[in-house]
Amino acid sequence: MTARGFGLALFALATYLAGRLLGTEELYLVALALVAMTVLTQVLATPARGTLTVERSLDPTAPVAGEPVEIHLRVTNRGMVPVMPSELTMSLAGAADIELRSSFGPIGPRRTSQFSILVPGLRRGLYTLPAPSIRTEDPLGIARRTRSRGRETTVTVLPAHVTLESCVFFGGRNRGQDPRTRATSAHSTYDLRGVRPHQPGEPLSRIDWKSTAKTGVLMLRETEEHTRSAVILLLDGTEAAVAGRRGDDTFELAVSALASVGVHALRTGLSLKLIVHADHPGEVFADPGERGERVLLTSLAKAEPDARRPLAMTIQTFGSSVAAGISVVVATSNIDRALLADLSSLRERGTPSYVVHVDSGAYRTEHDLIAQEKRSLLHELSLRGIPSVTLRSADDLEPTLSLSPEMERRWGGVRQ
Repeated sequence: MTARGFGLALFALATYLAGRLLGTEELYLVALALVAMTVLTQVLATPARGTLTVERSLDPTAPVAGEPVEIHLRVTNRGMVPVMPSELTMSLAGAADIELRSSFGPIGPRRTSQFSILVPGLRRGLYTLPAPSIRTEDPLGIARRTRSRGRETTVTVLPAHVTLESCVFFGGRNRGQDPRTRATSAHSTYDLRGVRPHQPGEPLSRIDWKSTAKTGVLMLRETEEHTRSAVILLLDGTEAAVAGRRGDDTFELAVSALASVGVHALRTGLSLKLIVHADHPGEVFADPGERGERVLLTSLAKAEPDARRPLAMTIQTFGSSVAAGISVVVATSNIDRALLADLSSLRERGTPSYVVHVDSGAYRTEHDLIAQEKRSLLHELSLRGIPSVTLRSADDLEPTLSLSPEMERRWGGVRQ
């Protein structure tokens, strides 16, 4: 009940008492009418349970961070009593810094009202949006009720990324073998597990002739696949290294860059393995095709910078199992000596390594000595045959990550 409703109820009580005091029946009738009005407005403002339902959908269903999203709403009155003009409220639960409000109605019995709300953009992540709430108020402002209607909605907001016609890391010319060529060898790299007698119908291409000569029986090599990825994407989620405000920080820019590089690699026929350096690091495989792109982008949508251990620990964990010829792309804002040593070690073992460096100096004030040290380390990476690209907050990803003639000249002497 609103303040006006309470005032009306008190006025009805005062009218009744005046009628008793003066013995005037007309005042009783006025008091009764006021009470009836109050009760009727309460009934109109409080639809029966299950009478008013809300259905909600997003277009697109898997929105991309920062891009407009249209939320379609369908409010249905399943009862036999009209629903007064109402206001619908939706919390976006961390996906955006706004609370959506929209007025609608009235809605007649067995009728439906449909409308849409345009949201400028959401943050990357996985969210469970609470059920919308509806506030119903009678035309006189006497009664008001707020109730949750509908269901929770789970939405995955994919990372912002760009479509690359070419990639600065995978140009192929003047920098060794093209990854598309390496992809074939990556898929066919196997470890020898043992030998056993050949069974009829099995291919002769894996016959171990040395063992066959010793035993006089056809012996078959048993192997297991060593890796199925041509490119490994490593996202640095070190919590202490993140600079900027939520949704516009170094980690978000690193995610967008890695998503752009990954989608380009998948569209050129390369398989990927994504490793997110986190408190509980995990590996996700993605094969070329639309399904692989969804796997990659959905995995990056869930990534959080919560790692307390140094990035070097994750590199050392997976580095020993990386086959020669597999490319490794690291996206990080934290360039240090440990990273330089680990990537140099990978390269010495025949693993081409690349760095997407997100400049934290654009997000927070840094001492000149720190900036100078980072430039020195990036230069040393280049001298060791580990190309890098530096991204700043205002940079356009497409020209920065694409292969340009300038990059060709700059890296033309680097041999993988």
